[in-house]
This record gives sequence, C-alpha cells and structure tokens, in this order.
Amino acid sequence: MDGELSLIYRGAEAVLYRGIYAGVEAVYKYRRPKKYRHPALDERIRSLRTVREARALLEAREAGVPVPAVLLVEPEEALLVMEYVEGMLLRDLAERISGQSLLGLFHRLGGIVARMHRAGIMHGDLTTSNIIVLPEGGLVLVDFGLSTRSHRLEDKGVDIHVLLRSLESTVPRAATQAYRAFLKGYGEEAGPEEARSLEEKVEEIRLRGRYVEERRRKWSSTS
Repeated sequence: MDGELSLIYRGAEAVLYRGIYAGVEAVYKYRRPKKYRHPALDERIRSLRTVREARALLEAREAGVPVPAVLLVEPEEALLVMEYVEGMLLRDLAERISGQSLLGLFHRLGGIVARMHRAGIMHGDLTTSNIIVLPEGGLVLVDFGLSTRSHRLEDKGVDIHVLLRSLESTVPRAATQAYRAFLKGYGEEAGPEEARSLEEKVEEIRLRGRYVEERRRKWSSTS
C-alpha cells in the first residue's frame, strides 16, 4: 500500500477503500469479521470468499469479460486489491439518458453477460449498481463477491432476473425496451436459441415469484 486509504463504501459484508497499490489507483476490499461466528470458522469463510471472488475475476478477464484487474490477494487477511475503475454507475447514468444511448448500453451489456455465462461464471448480483460505464462508453462489471460457477440455464436465468428487476427499478419508463436490447446483444453473442431459452426461463422465474407472493398475501389475509 502506498499512502493513505479513503473510504468508498461500508457494507454488511465488506468495506471498500480507495488508495494506491504499486503506483496504481486501486480498490481495497476487506471482508470484515462477523462476531456471531466462531473465530476460526469466520476466518475460513472470509478467506474462501476472498479467493473465490479473485478467481472469478481472473477467469472472467481471461474469457474477455471487462472486469477490474486483480492486483493482490491476501486470503489470511480477507483482503482483495483490485484496479480502480473510473466511471459512472450504470444505475446513475441510466436515469439521465434515453433513446438509442440507453438501448446501446444494454445491447453491449447483453453481449458481455453472454460471454461471462459461456465461461460458466454467474455474477450473483447483476444489478445496475454493479456495472460501471467508462467515460468512452465501455462497460465494466464489478463486485463478484456472490459469484458462482455453473452452466445451468436456471442459474443464468436467476442472474438475468436480478438484472431485470434492477432495471425496472432504475428506469421503469424504458425497462422493456432496454431489456429487449439486452436480449438482442445476448443472442448475438450466445446465439438466438440460447437467448430465447433464457428469456423463457426468466419469465418462468418471474411467474414463480408472483405465485409465492400471491400465496403469502392470501395466507396473511386469512391469518
């Protein structure tokens, strides 16, 4: 570490700091201890999750997915140091733009996510808050803390369902068009059949969610 660190974000699982590592602007991600866990178990969990996230980033990068470069992994300290990415969160930018500019972003995102899925990497928290838009318009996926390995259509569908819900919350006025643009980009990378299967799976997941919610409301009203 070179110099001081400045706090970027304090979450339930980890704290992010911005600083310099080996002369490069970097993000220091430190997974905080959990007092409710046995110390030895807690240390093991935090270590494994740090390694898993670093591995996912390295594999994604090898597959051509734009992610921050891994600079340092310290499993014993539950510390992951990554390249700092300068840009704006897609969540914030999507609220300010419209038309082809917005659709173009989601079209590009579709191709990137298809590449990631083809490599067997499920992001796990694919929201507009975990996508950075570079000044020149490129996209970078961040925060692979919940990522898993899979090639199952169900897991791909869950990834996209999370994105769709985030999209509907961020830009409800253009969510449908942006989602169509995303699927088009996904299909161009993974093939139209894969995109169709994925769309059907996402709809199935949404229907499941509605059914559970309706059952919950019905149970609440009769209790």
